[in-house]
Amino acid sequence: MPPAPTTNGIIKGPFTKIPALFYNKVGVNVSKYFFYSLEILLQDELEKAKNLLDVGTGPGHFPLIINQVYPELKVFGIDPSDEMIREAKRIIGKNPNIKIVKSSALEIPFQDETFDIVISNFSIKHWEDIKKGLNEVYRVLKKGGKFFCFEIDKSTSYSNIDRIFEISSLIYKFFARYVIKYSVRYVGVSAHELNKIIQNIPFRGNFKASKFLPIVYAKLSK
Repeated sequence: MPPAPTTNGIIKGPFTKIPALFYNKVGVNVSKYFFYSLEILLQDELEKAKNLLDVGTGPGHFPLIINQVYPELKVFGIDPSDEMIREAKRIIGKNPNIKIVKSSALEIPFQDETFDIVISNFSIKHWEDIKKGLNEVYRVLKKGGKFFCFEIDKSTSYSNIDRIFEISSLIYKFFARYVIKYSVRYVGVSAHELNKIIQNIPFRGNFKASKFLPIVYAKLSK
């Protein structure tokens, strides 16, 4: 498989070089802790929302966790990878309130002003055109809707990377030390880069870098 295309050092395109099964075995434990924490942070918005779109849903763990707490919330997930879509559908099963669709963030297959909440958990770095994707997010958000975005911060310190693996087993600590630390500069983004991109998109809010974790985050309103 040829190397993933890049723009300004940011890897683009579907995250197919790491198979869904490998993601489930290595990344899912860290992701689940993050998703459980995220549910707490989003609680006020989730309680008011009728629907939510997860852009770059991967194997579907976030929609499933949200559905466990808010079973009446309509949750949609999109991902451009056939492998991730198959794995998401396998994990989620027949759940009438979760729908998984193969789609890119650059062509979100929903009408204007459809969603109360749109979220991207560590997928924006893979969008082939981040500005186009963010315009699509803005388009499908309802007026007053919220976009929550979380991504790896390429300007973070190594100590922040170590911190997220402190409670993990040796295999995850090994993964953090020898893979994450030396890849974050190439696969991550910065708050500065993302804020430049949204200058001409009428979101309210901006991207910020966590001082404690290797994460860039934003709560943007329409």
